[in-house]
Amino acid sequence: MNRLHRLVALLAVALLSACATGPGGESSFNYRLLDDRESGLAYAVRFAAEVRDAGPRSVLLVDIADRYAELDRAAEAEALRQFVGERIATAPEGSGVSPAAVRLARSYLERGMTARATTLLEEAVSRVGSLGESRAQAQVLEDVIDISFETGDELFDVLRAAIEAVFVIEDLGRRVDILAEAAVRYQAQGVRQSANVLIQQAIPAAGNIAEPWAQAAAFAEIARAYRAIGETERADRMIADAVSAAREADTAPAESASTFLSRLVALDRRLDALDLAEGIGRPAARAVVLAAIAEGYDTEELRPSGFILYARAVSAAGRVGDAVARAGSYLHVAESYLRFGEDQLALIQASNAARSLAQADPQSRETAMLERLVDLFLAVDAPSELAGVSDLAPTAAVEARVSAHVAVAAEGTYIAVAAEHLERAREARAEGDGAQNTASRDIATAAARLGRIGEAIDD
Repeated sequence: MNRLHRLVALLAVALLSACATGPGGESSFNYRLLDDRESGLAYAVRFAAEVRDAGPRSVLLVDIADRYAELDRAAEAEALRQFVGERIATAPEGSGVSPAAVRLARSYLERGMTARATTLLEEAVSRVGSLGESRAQAQVLEDVIDISFETGDELFDVLRAAIEAVFVIEDLGRRVDILAEAAVRYQAQGVRQSANVLIQQAIPAAGNIAEPWAQAAAFAEIARAYRAIGETERADRMIADAVSAAREADTAPAESASTFLSRLVALDRRLDALDLAEGIGRPAARAVVLAAIAEGYDTEELRPSGFILYARAVSAAGRVGDAVARAGSYLHVAESYLRFGEDQLALIQASNAARSLAQADPQSRETAMLERLVDLFLAVDAPSELAGVSDLAPTAAVEARVSAHVAVAAEGTYIAVAAEHLERAREARAEGDGAQNTASRDIATAAARLGRIGEAIDD
């Protein structure tokens, strides 16, 4: 085990040398505040500081602070948290520090430090527009709203600001989802008037969604909120109108169709969901929507019917002609099986996805798809499949990112596998040229996460 400890430390040093491009001197942590400056975590702090982007760098440092706290090293943890808090407060506009601010706020709330947490959450909300991408903006606001409801009156002003900030999100579907969920949360606390106001704000946003299935999914979410406040008839009319609109649509995009149909199942409209699914002829979309419907059959009474739907989803995935698209369909089914609690069936479909990718043009294999495969194989306890996933990478840059992803995902359960793939990521990155910089942040994440291994072994 001591050999492994030394290996991880050496890897951190090697990676630091390979990737030390530096963030322009913007971030300078006082390493003298770390008692053991030769430990794996201390190396991880040095390495994380080399990540150029302030947002990801701050998240990494908060993660390392949490690792120090897990090891009862409170002084180091607090020094890092204070450093990150100062950097968030002084970060320039557009630096994307909102996710780190939310992470740090949670840490302070867990220790009863509400004032510090409030300041950070206010910072996260005020800067959310600088994230640019709707998914990232929505995630921050969802987290802030969730924290505010959990904490109570002390964060009332933060909650109000977060709900007002929802309107900066250009993706109207995500905007509707946040407003509808907040309405349900208000109703659960007995504040019906606030719930109804949010529902009324969500309705015009849903009405402006151009794609019919995405619009139907948004109205289904509003219908859920109407049911929560006791407006059952209004909810049912809205669902019926959404079903009719989807039925008349020319095409059914897999993502929005699966979202709508899964919401119909959750609203006890399974027959409507199945009827709409029957009208979807494209195999790739059909596989995804059937799996989404099946996932909602997770009760003792309905599971047998769920397995039948899954079998039909697998059959549809197998009929997809393009190898990459076929792999994507198998991946969707595998991930759904996993959420359904069927690990072995998920493994079979993940293996089908890997085989399909092996048949595809290497240049068409996407990094995100390979990373999803990594997550699946780890989730079903199949680490022996991971090397094969890295082998599917079309370039050294992608191999570096995928191997780094393995290292991050595996470090909690398969330490040796994580260390092996961290080294593989470093080697793959070293083989490339300037384009390899895209892998730097992923490798930094892996190094930071693996920095705690030495301390864990010593304990």
